[in-house]
Amino acid sequence: MATLLIRQTHSPYDSSDASEGLDFALGATNFGHNVIVLFSGRGVLQLLNNQAPPAGTKNHAKRLNLLPLYDIEKCYVCSRSLTDFFPAALSDPTLLMNVVKPIETKEIASLLSQVDHVVTF
Repeated sequence: MATLLIRQTHSPYDSSDASEGLDFALGATNFGHNVIVLFSGRGVLQLLNNQAPPAGTKNHAKRLNLLPLYDIEKCYVCSRSLTDFFPAALSDPTLLMNVVKPIETKEIASLLSQVDHVVTF
């Protein structure tokens, strides 16, 4: 099957984009696709530990912990986006969920050349 790169570019609770991107990633594995997730831009805010979702909203962080259960083991966070949106996480990795690995811009370009499709949320 195809290898998909899912780019998560929205913060977790501003709109439904972050949730829909996660649903898409999880669902794609059910159809046999290899899924890689990249958090960039404001999407890095999805990875914050100790999130406090608005009342009546599912906790996005808890759902992200499902990624390994769906065989989504390649999850990356753009280092530059961390610098722009959450620089404290660079010096204290415990502020971020441990489902991701930091990746540099050059490595992202290489990653893009290895996938069949890129879907951005």
